[in-house]
Amino acid sequence: QGDGCKYAPEAGSTDDDASDRGWDIDVDNDNDVVVDDSDGPSAPTDYMFASTQPTNLGWGFGGRRVPPTALSLFVEKSVDVKAYLGRWYQVAENWISGRFTRGVECSTADYGLLPNGTISVFNNGQRKADGSNANIRGIAYAENPKKPAALAVELWGGAPFPAAYDIAKLGPIEGGKYQWAIVTDPFRANLFVLVRDYNKYLTDDDFKATITRAVKRAGFVFPWNSPRPVKQGDGCKYVPESDDNNGGADDGSNDANLKATLLLN
Repeated sequence: QGDGCKYAPEAGSTDDDASDRGWDIDVDNDNDVVVDDSDGPSAPTDYMFASTQPTNLGWGFGGRRVPPTALSLFVEKSVDVKAYLGRWYQVAENWISGRFTRGVECSTADYGLLPNGTISVFNNGQRKADGSNANIRGIAYAENPKKPAALAVELWGGAPFPAAYDIAKLGPIEGGKYQWAIVTDPFRANLFVLVRDYNKYLTDDDFKATITRAVKRAGFVFPWNSPRPVKQGDGCKYVPESDDNNGGADDGSNDANLKATLLLN
């Protein structure tokens, strides 16, 4: 500190505004993060950590645990649980979420409704090295009924505490099922883009463009959180989807590095 340091104006001062750099970040009435880069660069590196939401790892001070969804502010206002159940295919992630699934592709997530009202989670992927399955199971639930899209997920063999995952955006319901979903966390650091029909995503330019726009509007426009593709289709050997989503071809290769691709309430 001191000699040679060039300090930025204190946050909240009128002199320190992103608009001085030629771009603005705001949140519209639909909780979309809006980036206006019409007068300058879209993602200058010195503002790459700008965010509308704080982070929360699920722990608090004094030994008191803070619910992981306590800071989940920008999520869908409602979720049709039945329309969310079933199989999802992950078609995109970002650099941060990709660190948890390194060496795994063809990722799927199956969700089922358990008798106690929680959601069963079965995530499966295919290891690039040898084509074997990497999977992990768990449960998901809403800690606050007023935030049905702010979820807590417990993965057996994964992290020792519940993780916060937010359903930021949902696509239309067709045939009784949501067609796509954008999943993240309160900080919007992780990104999981899920679809029902990966072939449609890969071949239908309009369908893919709609999802891409939604991802950008959700705030994934910076180098550290922008989307990158996840392999689906050719070369993928998918495990069967089971009715209760506890099945599939579990070969005992549970992999704690395969993080939940999605959570539900």
